[in-house]
Amino acid sequence: MASPGPALDKKNFLCAAEAKEGQRYRHPGRYRQWLLGRAAAKVLLNKHTQATGLAELLPGSIHIQRVDTGWPRPRYVEGGDIPVSLSISHTSDKALCALCPKAEGTVGADIEEIAPRSKHLLEDFYTSGEREYLHTLEPDEQARAATIVWCIKEAALKARRTGFHESATSVAVDSIDSTGAHTWKRARVILKDGTRPEAYWRLSADRRMALAIVKINGKQPARRPDPSS
Repeated sequence: MASPGPALDKKNFLCAAEAKEGQRYRHPGRYRQWLLGRAAAKVLLNKHTQATGLAELLPGSIHIQRVDTGWPRPRYVEGGDIPVSLSISHTSDKALCALCPKAEGTVGADIEEIAPRSKHLLEDFYTSGEREYLHTLEPDEQARAATIVWCIKEAALKARRTGFHESATSVAVDSIDSTGAHTWKRARVILKDGTRPEAYWRLSADRRMALAIVKINGKQPARRPDPSS
């Protein structure tokens, strides 16, 4: 996870094509979120590359291209795709990025501020089993758990590369204990087609944010995600 700081400067993180793409963000806050997501992605891509024994990737040598379908496509500026599945999420002044090798599957990430979910939102976007569980909780715990479940759902739909073109109720999340330590925990998730993806969640240290990473269609056992950056 990344947050803004003195080093968050477009000259440090953007290639020429991205600097041009960033001009479409007229609102300074929205632009800063976009830049923060690019910075997190490039730091994580470099970590991944070095972990696999390859040379360091400088931020300016990477182009995080937003394709027509809405998903980030990491490419080398000099040409060719970087063979990973990448997902970026941001809210407020925080960004979350996750990746996995394309050979292992696709990944989705989501970060959200903890907030209560309205009755109508619960009815429209949560399964009957999720609502039944959430209604057993006290208000503060319900807000945490409902936000975590939402994060997992959105991360799963990102991993499926459908987003909310597919119903959120197509992702069913088992009950979770949101009162524990701020470490990555495994969630039990099942998709409408019967797929059971690798899903992890955690709370931020100040308990104000929920984070989730979901990996599906992997051909190898998933490693615990590096939440970085």
